[in-house]
Amino acid sequence: MRLYLLIIGIVALLFLTACNTSENEVEYLTPETLYDILNISNARRHAITPPDEYRIAQFTQGLEPVPPEVIERISSTNTQSPDYLPTDMLRCDIFCFFYALRGYAMYIYFGGDDVFHPIREEILQTLDTRAYWYINEFVDLVRASISPAMEDGHSHFGGATWPSIFLPEYLFFTYDGRFHIDDKGIANQLTGLHVQAISLPCRPNLVFDVQNSFRLSMCESGDVFFYALVIPVRHNIDYAVPENIKITYADSSGAITIEYVTLDLVTTQWIPWDDAPVLEWVQGVPIITLTGWGPPWRQNARQFVGYAEELRDEPVIIVDLRSNMGGDNATVRTWFHRLLRGELVEPMYAHLITEMHVLLAMNGMETDFGVYQIRDRQSDYRVVPSNRLLIVLVDRFSASATEDFVVHTLAVKNTLIIGQNTAGMLLSHGDSTRSLRYSGVTFNASGAGFIFPYGLFTEGIGFAPDIWVTGDALAATLGMLEHHLYQMVEMP
Repeated sequence: MRLYLLIIGIVALLFLTACNTSENEVEYLTPETLYDILNISNARRHAITPPDEYRIAQFTQGLEPVPPEVIERISSTNTQSPDYLPTDMLRCDIFCFFYALRGYAMYIYFGGDDVFHPIREEILQTLDTRAYWYINEFVDLVRASISPAMEDGHSHFGGATWPSIFLPEYLFFTYDGRFHIDDKGIANQLTGLHVQAISLPCRPNLVFDVQNSFRLSMCESGDVFFYALVIPVRHNIDYAVPENIKITYADSSGAITIEYVTLDLVTTQWIPWDDAPVLEWVQGVPIITLTGWGPPWRQNARQFVGYAEELRDEPVIIVDLRSNMGGDNATVRTWFHRLLRGELVEPMYAHLITEMHVLLAMNGMETDFGVYQIRDRQSDYRVVPSNRLLIVLVDRFSASATEDFVVHTLAVKNTLIIGQNTAGMLLSHGDSTRSLRYSGVTFNASGAGFIFPYGLFTEGIGFAPDIWVTGDALAATLGMLEHHLYQMVEMP
């Protein structure tokens, strides 16, 4: 009986949404029902504009081919790493490394020669102060010099583990207060005062945009929607971790009120990693849990794709990708293709592939590829219609291939992303680890990357969910379905 009511509720909900949601109209008032939530999420998807030519030029203008001898030097992996080397051999490795960076997909984005040449010269000058260097000291020197300029979670020097990777670290903070949106802006639900500004006393120069600092949220029971203050703060050992925030309010007469409130650091509970997908039914709703991606030919990937075919007639599907750190994203596109009965989902990013990426993949074979190629999906991007409610759960450990799944979800109507911001590791690919000839030090600076629309994605901050949940996102989602789907059945 409950499943029957659930199906009726979804059909009624999607029918009302299709009839009443304008593709270009954003709902500004605080939502009260799941119908309102879907209106907002669908408007978010229709408002996304793929990167234009000017945006693409920011990543590509000035890219140059990498010398063939450099490709040859890094095309195979050197598994032998000595304890120390003379400086002249390490200098050769540095020249090779920085030449290879010219084939890095994000090279121009991070400043190109104007940024990386001075870093190279600084490293060389430091190397010249000694006749020999231990390899671990050499790695520390290069990593410390280049990581501030190359904030890419898939890039690393000295191994693909922390702290070798260059992912910028952001901490997320929330304030345990509820806000709503009306025609005058964002207001405190208790006082009715409207927010004018927010700032951190410990970092007075840090500016927050008020409108973007409040997230559509729901409580863990899933029955109440509201707006919560959620802010990312770049972690820096030179600054104290924020403990409170200053909120400036104004009443209808313009009188100013200042409030200092305590911030809560968002902590994410790690879910144990298991490569195999799991399907279970809770409250009549199928939940697919996947905490690791494998290549398409592996059993876990085939099983995950099989669930898409098995469940595509279900009115509601939950895909739990919390703590899924990524892997091979080739399965993502296939999964949506099977779920949507052959409908192709074209994400809103442009895919940048450099000549170095192709040459390394072809083991140095000659190609007329050119310096780079853009797989531009701008002309193909559209929000794909869907007659089911697909809910994707994410958290701060959802990264890489999982974020590509989120990108595909944003291109499908009647979908909800629930939880916390993703990790923010999708500027480039993570599949191009090579080693330097003499030192044997491994590095990754992939020749393939993604160009996103302005404001949609920031490395280290990730993709924002449609609904923020500080606690258990699955419990909140099941509570939301329990409370709000049946209300839709009772509506006239």
